[in-house]
Amino acid sequence: MKPKVIREGNKVWIEGVEPHRWIERCNSIVNCLTGAVRAVGEDLTYEYLMGASGAAFRVQVNPGGPCPCAPHANLGYRCTDRAAWAAGYNLEWININKDDPDSVKKARDTTIKSVDRGCPVLWSSEECGLLIGYVNGGEKMLCRGYWDEKITEHTDWPWEIGILTKKETTPTRREVLLSSLETAVEMSDFGRCKAAKVDFLVGFPAYRKWIQFLLDDDHWQTVNEGKPKPDHGNAWCYENLAGSRAAAAKYLRAIVAVRSSAIDRTSLGAEGDESPDYKLLLTDEAASHLTKAAELYQRMDKEVLNKQCILTVAPYPWTMKEGEYWTRQQRHAEAALLKQAMALEKKAVREIEQALALVKASDL
Repeated sequence: MKPKVIREGNKVWIEGVEPHRWIERCNSIVNCLTGAVRAVGEDLTYEYLMGASGAAFRVQVNPGGPCPCAPHANLGYRCTDRAAWAAGYNLEWININKDDPDSVKKARDTTIKSVDRGCPVLWSSEECGLLIGYVNGGEKMLCRGYWDEKITEHTDWPWEIGILTKKETTPTRREVLLSSLETAVEMSDFGRCKAAKVDFLVGFPAYRKWIQFLLDDDHWQTVNEGKPKPDHGNAWCYENLAGSRAAAAKYLRAIVAVRSSAIDRTSLGAEGDESPDYKLLLTDEAASHLTKAAELYQRMDKEVLNKQCILTVAPYPWTMKEGEYWTRQQRHAEAALLKQAMALEKKAVREIEQALALVKASDL
């Protein structure tokens, strides 16, 4: 479906951009990237881009414990560029210095060109929204912010914008599959990665630091005289972990369900028409391993991380009533759930490793 650009008076906007549905899709950048490429006609899902980019398999915290910035797809072990690549697009990030007229002009001019060709722009600060239009030649921008589905006018600019352009060649399904499985395995025990001036922990080292953070009773006894409020970073990391593992399960099941892929040549159909030629991506054995991994990720989501209401397990500071505080029992209970999740994650990664070896060895 070709995007429809509407011009009405001094307003220009792209019609038909899907709502963010952020309650179901915690990863704001991958969510908005999905909305942008779907607006230009790509039949891709949020779960597919989460899995293809590796974001569905990532867990990441700061060395001192979970931080609200840690789930961001552009920080630490970056997933955004992989998501764009899997969709068949280049993604150029333009940093904006609001005090520099040339920087603002570049952002405005690039944004207008993108909207005019029907492609939304990623509008990113702490979280990401979509810029879908402009007013009076770019005097104002029309944006759907991440936390509000309403389209509002903006004269201010975010920290950066993301511009999508179609690649000349799109990666094959096999290339995306291999990349996603390799990324899932690599990230699982990656240790430290340095990006955005923050040294993040990724994979099982991140789990261990997170659990240590929750069990450090001496630390919490010094916060608010032993009556600490819940930790914002902990709640946001926990919510993102549950959401990403739900996406991982759906991604792996989709791979197994659609085990064939069009290859680069065509063959003549029965009546002389050209039709795609297909081949299997996965052997039965490899598909079995990915199915087992999907089941493990679903158990992580449904039976561990989401067994209780997330706001009960990992509350946000503003959800607590006056006089309530984050108790030792709450923190230790969450740590126990994270230990269970990590144990399931280790089993899932082993299944992915075995599937990956089979895919690489296969001549299908």
